[in-house]
Amino acid sequence: MLNPKYKFKEGQLDPQFCRENFSKISDLIDSGITFTTIAMTGVGVSFLLRFLAMKYPAYFIFVDMYTLANLTKEDFYKALLKEMGQETEKENEQELLDLCRKRLEELVRKHNKIVIVFNRFDQLEKEFDKNFFANLRTLRNVDPHRIVVILTSIKPLYEIAPEAISGTNLNLVSKYIYLKPYSSEDMEKLLKIKLLTPAERKRQDTLLKLSGGHSQLYQILAKSEKGENLLLDHFVKLQMREIYESLNYRQKKQLQKIASGKVSDNIDEYLSNVGMVIKKNRGYEIFSPLLSEYIQSASPLKLPVKEAKLFRLLRHNQGVLVSKENIFNAVWEDSSEVSDWALDALIYRLRKNPGFISSGYGIESHKKLGYMLVKD
Repeated sequence: MLNPKYKFKEGQLDPQFCRENFSKISDLIDSGITFTTIAMTGVGVSFLLRFLAMKYPAYFIFVDMYTLANLTKEDFYKALLKEMGQETEKENEQELLDLCRKRLEELVRKHNKIVIVFNRFDQLEKEFDKNFFANLRTLRNVDPHRIVVILTSIKPLYEIAPEAISGTNLNLVSKYIYLKPYSSEDMEKLLKIKLLTPAERKRQDTLLKLSGGHSQLYQILAKSEKGENLLLDHFVKLQMREIYESLNYRQKKQLQKIASGKVSDNIDEYLSNVGMVIKKNRGYEIFSPLLSEYIQSASPLKLPVKEAKLFRLLRHNQGVLVSKENIFNAVWEDSSEVSDWALDALIYRLRKNPGFISSGYGIESHKKLGYMLVKD
C-alpha cells in the first residue's frame, strides 16, 4: 500500500523513467537489502526516489535532511517521527528513538513492506558515530524482512566516517548503488512535468548538453541571463565549485588532466561510477563542458609575475574587453612610465607561455582599445 501522505509529482513521469536503476533498486527492496545510493551533489537523485515512492508497491517514509531545522540527531528523529504521522515535543535523543521504534512496530503490523528514505543522509556527517549507526540498525531490525532503509550520499559512508562504520554497523552500509547523471531521454521526461517558459523550451537542447544530465545544474543554467558566458553567472560558478570541491586531491588532478586535453589512464573508480567522466574512444571527457571549462579556469598557471597579474585580470573579466589603461594600472606599479610597446610584449609572452596555451584560452586584440580573454 502506498503512503497516502505523498502525492509527489514524479508520479506523473513516464513509466519507463530510469528503468534500469528503478529495476536495480526494486530488486534490492524485494530482497530486503538496505543500501546507499551514491551520486554527484545536486544531480537529482531525489527525483528517482520520489518516482520510486509513487510506483513501487510499498509504504514509503521519505525524510529529507534539507528539511531539518538543525542537523542534529534529535531533529533527525523528530523528522522521521513526523513523516510516520506522529509529532512530539520531546527533545531527549533516547526518548525520540524509542518513539520512532514504537511507531515502526505499529506500521509493520499494517504493511508488508516499508521503505525509509533518508535523502542527503551525508549532511549529518558531524553526528556520525558508532552509536548513531547502531540506533539506525535497531530501527531497521524492528522487522529486517519488512523494513528497507535507503541512504543517499555523495560519497561512500565508510570514507566519511570510517570509525563509525565498523563491526555490526558494516551490515547497514555495505551495499552501494552508484547513480550517474540522467540520460537525455530521462531528463526530457523530467522536464515534461515542469512548467518551462517558451525561452527555456527553445534552449532545451543546448541546456541538456551543457548540464550533462545534472538536474540542479540544468535548472541554474535555465535561469541564467549570461548567454554564452555562463561561467560569469555567480550561481553557475558556485555549482561548478561545489561539484569540484567534493573531490579529493587525486580526483581533482585527474580532472585537471582531462580538462586540459591530455590522455589519462587508470581513472579513479569514483569519477567513473558517478559519471563525472565518460569514456570516449581512447580517452575520457568530463560530463559537462562547463565543468571542464571551470576546471581550466580554476587551475593555477605557472607564470612570471607580470604575466600572472595580466592573466588574473583578464580571467576575472573573461569575455569582456579590458582597456589598456586598466591593464597598465593593474600590472605596473608606475603606469605613467609604461608604453604600448611594453604591453604588446607582455601580451606576446603570455600568449606563447606553454601553460597558457594548454589552458585553452586565447586573447583577442581590439586595436587601440584593449584585450579580451576568450576560449579558443
